[in-house]
Amino acid sequence: INPSFLLHSFHSGTNLSHFYGTMTFQNSNIEFNDGPLTESLKKGLVFIADEFNLAPQSVMKSVSLAINPTIGHQVYIPGIDNFINISSSFHFIACQNEIGTLGRNEIPDSIERHFIIIKYPQAETTDIEKICAKIANIYPGGNENIAKNIGKYMMKLNEKNLEINSIPRWSLRDIAKLTKRIFRTNNNIANFDGITPYHHVLFYTLSSIHPGEIDTVLEAINPIMKEAFQLNDFEVNDIIK
Repeated sequence: INPSFLLHSFHSGTNLSHFYGTMTFQNSNIEFNDGPLTESLKKGLVFIADEFNLAPQSVMKSVSLAINPTIGHQVYIPGIDNFINISSSFHFIACQNEIGTLGRNEIPDSIERHFIIIKYPQAETTDIEKICAKIANIYPGGNENIAKNIGKYMMKLNEKNLEINSIPRWSLRDIAKLTKRIFRTNNNIANFDGITPYHHVLFYTLSSIHPGEIDTVLEAINPIMKEAFQLNDFEVNDIIK
C-alpha cells in the first residue's frame, strides 16, 4: 500500500537527519537514505510534522526549503550532495500545541508566515476523560478513574494558566507521562512507599516552577486538586507537606 502521507514526531532532540535523511554504508557503498520529509518532497506526499514546536528553533528553520515557494524548482537537500525537484503534490502540515504548553517553542517568523493557522476546537471535559481512560489502558492494570481525574486536573490547571502564566499549560503528552510514572510506581511499590498518584501530579506540576513562585502556585492548585481528585483539606495538606 502506497501511503498518501508520512508523519514524523518532533521533540527537543530532533535533528535534521531524522527527517531529511542520513548517509549509511551499504553493499560497500556510501548511500543516502531519504528521511520522511525528503521522501514526501520527491513523491508529492503530505508531510505531517507532529508536535512541530517541540523542536529547537534552528531545526524548525531548516524546513524553510520545503515550505518556501519552491514547488517545481530544484532544491538542495542537506546530505544528498545534489538537487531534487519538489513535486507539485507536496503539502506540509504542522500539528502542535499552543505556546505556553510545557516545552513548546516559538515558531520562527520565517516559517510561521507561510502557515495557514487552523485552531482545533476546545476539547470538552468528557472528551478529555475518555482519551485519558484510553491512555491508562495502555498499561496493564491502569486505573481509568485516576487518569480521568488527571484529565480534569489538566483542564482546570490550563484555565489557571490564564491568571498565573508561570504555570505551564499541559497537553495529553503530559497525561501520558504521568500515567507511565504511576504505572512504574505501582509495579515497584517497595521503593515508592507512601507515594500516591496525587504526589506524582504535584511533583510534575512543580517541576517546572521557579522556586520563588512555588508558594503562589501551591495556593492556586490547592482547590484544583481538591475538586479534580475529590480530596478533603486534610488529604490535600498531607500531600503538599
